[in-house]
Amino acid sequence: MRLSTFLKGLALVSIGLLARTSDASAQLTSVSIDSFDVYSQSYCTAPTLGYISLMGHTNGPVPANDSVELYINFGDGLDTTYKVPHQQNWFYSYISHIYAFPGVFSASMTVTTSNSLTDTEVGGPMTISNTCAPLTGQLYLDANNNCTFDTGETPVSWYSVKITNTATSSVYYAWLNSNGQYSINLPAGNYTVQPNVSMGSLVPSCPTGGTASVTIVGGATSTANFGYQCPTASQTDVAVYGYANNWRPGFDRHLFLYVSSNNFCAAGSGTVTVTFPPELSYSSPFGTFPAPNSSTSNTITYNYTTPAALVSFMQGLWVYCDPAATMGDTLCVTIQITPSVADVNSANNTITVCAEVNNSMDPNDKMVSPKGTGVPGNIVNGTQLNYHINFQNTGNDVAYTVTVKDTLDADLDLSTFKLIKTSHNVKVSFAGNTAIFRFDNINLPDSGANEALSHGYIDYSIKPKAGLALGTTLNNTAHIYFDFNDAIVTNTTLNTIAAPQSIQHLSNGTLTASIYPNPAANSITIELNDKAIYSAELHDMLGRTVSAVKVENGKGTMNVSEVPAGMYLLTVTNATNQTITTKINVLH
Repeated sequence: MRLSTFLKGLALVSIGLLARTSDASAQLTSVSIDSFDVYSQSYCTAPTLGYISLMGHTNGPVPANDSVELYINFGDGLDTTYKVPHQQNWFYSYISHIYAFPGVFSASMTVTTSNSLTDTEVGGPMTISNTCAPLTGQLYLDANNNCTFDTGETPVSWYSVKITNTATSSVYYAWLNSNGQYSINLPAGNYTVQPNVSMGSLVPSCPTGGTASVTIVGGATSTANFGYQCPTASQTDVAVYGYANNWRPGFDRHLFLYVSSNNFCAAGSGTVTVTFPPELSYSSPFGTFPAPNSSTSNTITYNYTTPAALVSFMQGLWVYCDPAATMGDTLCVTIQITPSVADVNSANNTITVCAEVNNSMDPNDKMVSPKGTGVPGNIVNGTQLNYHINFQNTGNDVAYTVTVKDTLDADLDLSTFKLIKTSHNVKVSFAGNTAIFRFDNINLPDSGANEALSHGYIDYSIKPKAGLALGTTLNNTAHIYFDFNDAIVTNTTLNTIAAPQSIQHLSNGTLTASIYPNPAANSITIELNDKAIYSAELHDMLGRTVSAVKVENGKGTMNVSEVPAGMYLLTVTNATNQTITTKINVLH
């Protein structure tokens, strides 16, 4: 019996159930397919398994126990119809299909809501070839500049490698493992190969320019290796990252922070300082993590030694939230790294980790930083987005394998993807726009047997595509699979591409100023009503000065490109100590 016939039978049962449980007064107003991908993990040697992933949303009230109907035409003469749950205005689907013969295939998807609204999207084309061959390679720091990966040299890991067919413009991505190696099967043809390592400020040396040309011939293995140099013998690019779930009044909540050497160059030693707002305070180390080296009433400090490879310095801690904290407020912790050697990018040395005060926490969830402003999560285009996925085994036995499938928004640039940190050893692959994180032999205990060790997480960064229109939304949802159980679907994060706010016109007595833009990404312009000398200072929410400029001849510019994203107070003062103060939101 065909899959489509079986699923149609199930659909008839579902229709009967829905007729008895749906709220007739609830009416959806629109439906949209946000992401529809057709892909294969091999693209080679038919028959092969193809994958179709879908993410979409609706507007309007969702009837109780609602579902949407999906019709897929696979593009090879076969099709199927089935239903998926529709909850909180979102619906998702992953389905596989065997393509029995080689060719170029485009699939189409039509979604139909319970009140007959529809949307259709076409995915592909996907090429299945019988003339494939492997392309392999190694990325490394070429310490002796001999264009050979020698024993003792440092691999460059976890970046993406973009591979473009010069004839068809088809783009493929390979992903570096922890040893800096990649491997991918490609149809025969000519390709350009370009790793995405610009984030770490490395200088390509072999080949010069960082791009290689290869010809894939069926039956033969091709190789493209890439060697890099540090910017100088002493320069590094150290970054600090951190995540918190939420703050609960009267309880401890965990905060994680870690140091990353983005360009894999010698990072020296240094300190990491964590500064808390009045409502939060350090409680104790998390699990087996060590205590801080020093602490005061609102700060703690850790000392670190040279981080090896991607990340070797990590800390987990419990943070106590004052019982008087206001529900719904957002409280932010500042984490700052002070390296002992020259840093080529000090903008990523400080971050602000924010979380909401509430009484609930989902152990399987997804977060994005920066969250952006307002309900839409407004950000300026070009902002790097850091995603954090939590998962916990809340079952009643050990989970031997955990797989996380994360369908990335179609408006995110896959070439900028970078894995930052995971809780356990992981294999990363991409199928279309879906990132697949597979934790084999994780042996994750259930929360009843060992609560502390029942957790896991994934951290990665990615940027939006260039040139996105204002109002473009970036949605992201993960599906978490424990062994062979059904997926646990996380919440959906939301960011929206927005323009800087309009000019602020402010006055106090004889002092008048125009300040723009707000939010600010790179600089703030201050225009005054006379040509006297003024001072302008930017303070964080703890009152510390993070930037200052002198304003002369009626106009001044403050550089905030290296100021961590967050909310600040800008104060402009004249010679008679008249001041104007306004909130400034810095977004990167």
